[in-house]
Amino acid sequence: MNIDTITEVNSKTLPRLNLGKNLVYVGAGEQTESIVFWLELQASRAKSYLADENNVTSVPQHAGYLGVIHPTTVGQDAWQTYRIDAPADITRITYGGRFYNRVAKSHIDLRYSVDGGKTWTQSWTISDIAEPYDVIHYETVAMPAGVRSVLLKYVMNSPAAGPSACSIYAVRMEADHAPVDASFRPMEVSFEWSEMQKDRSLKKRHHTQLVEKIPATYSIDVGGDDHPVMESMSVGLVGSHPASYGYSDGIDVGGEKFVGSWVTYGTNRAVGKSYAVSVPSETNWDAGDPDGKKLTDGVVGPPYSGGVSYQTGALWSAGKNPVITVDLGASIGCASFGLNIHGYELKDALKGEVADVIEVLVSDNGTDFTSAGFLRTDMRWKDLPVNHMWTDEETMCGFTARLIPPKPVSAHFVRFRTETKRFLCVTEIEVLDAIGFEPFDLRVALPDK
Repeated sequence: MNIDTITEVNSKTLPRLNLGKNLVYVGAGEQTESIVFWLELQASRAKSYLADENNVTSVPQHAGYLGVIHPTTVGQDAWQTYRIDAPADITRITYGGRFYNRVAKSHIDLRYSVDGGKTWTQSWTISDIAEPYDVIHYETVAMPAGVRSVLLKYVMNSPAAGPSACSIYAVRMEADHAPVDASFRPMEVSFEWSEMQKDRSLKKRHHTQLVEKIPATYSIDVGGDDHPVMESMSVGLVGSHPASYGYSDGIDVGGEKFVGSWVTYGTNRAVGKSYAVSVPSETNWDAGDPDGKKLTDGVVGPPYSGGVSYQTGALWSAGKNPVITVDLGASIGCASFGLNIHGYELKDALKGEVADVIEVLVSDNGTDFTSAGFLRTDMRWKDLPVNHMWTDEETMCGFTARLIPPKPVSAHFVRFRTETKRFLCVTEIEVLDAIGFEPFDLRVALPDK
């Protein structure tokens, strides 16, 4: 029998490889198997799973805003008891549900027994009648050695009748037990990825490792010009992966472990300073800068393009090629020059899609300008500091494009000369007096380290 389980998980929670050398750890962790009861309570459909029941009414249909089982007779205990039998020692139980307790002197209890019901231990009770009348609660209890059967009891008592007084919406029980077969069998671990080349083309590769004992560690080397695009990671018994072991192309590209960087920004000396633009901003999508202050107000635009994003800056259509000149008030050492930009059509810098060209020129007298270089708009994942806040989609459509010279450049006036290939929105001018990058190894600490 084969059982295929598909679980949709956020990509950021999944294993991934970096450019260079990657250390892979294979371990089994705590070995447990589980038995779960998650029952439908309406219309008495849980009766076949009950070990015992007393004084309980089950409504024909779940109303949604009230519990579905409740005491039949007021002032008397009402309960449902479930029995879980395991093929090996039970190590812990987790049980609870969703509860409705509204009337004074009502209560709902969670109890368990490991001796067939001779004695009971109460794990939790709710007698609080404060709003909202909707409490989700679970208890986890470690079991003594040798227990293979446990009774789980849900008890209700109320001086008033009906689901609007004291009731239970839903119950869920789980018993973790030692594995029936704890022996280890060799397994295969396979990673598949695409390596980003200098021209941004992708080269597919995969690596399959035979793991004959655990814990185990091994290395996977990833080539290319940037972090890879992950395709899959799979684990199976021997024979589950048809390819041979090792790299799909038989080549170990080598390389050192990738270590990211932590960036520290100095002061933006352009904030509050005056500037001039050679072409007035257009007003599409509520964009515009009529007061000539928006680009040095200290507020950058969003990391996305579209919607209200254009309201945050000045906007020029393709071919308008505005020149923006900011007066810093005095000559200072400039460690980094930048413009926060986005536009229409939406272009992703991490895919090399931004075609706008922005040259930086500097001057100490406002007349004679010298080129310092061009803002970088062709970005790679490996260049992003670990403290850069990514979008959920891992795109870079609204960002600060920077030129970081080898050493600070003196400037009183800074000019940004643009070639706009689309609607370009500039939201902020940035001239930093300092910027620093320090190695920062953002990693998962392995269990054996």
